[in-house]
Amino acid sequence: MKTTAKLSFMMFVEWFIWGAWFCAIVVVVK
Repeated sequence: MKTTAKLSFMMFVEWFIWGAWFCAIVVVVK
C-alpha cells in the first residue's frame, strides 16, 4: 500500500510538471 501510494504520488507530480510545461508552451505560442 505504501509503495503503491508513493508511485501514484510520483506519477501525479510528473503529470503536474508536464501539464505546467504544456500550459507554458501554449501561452508562449499564443
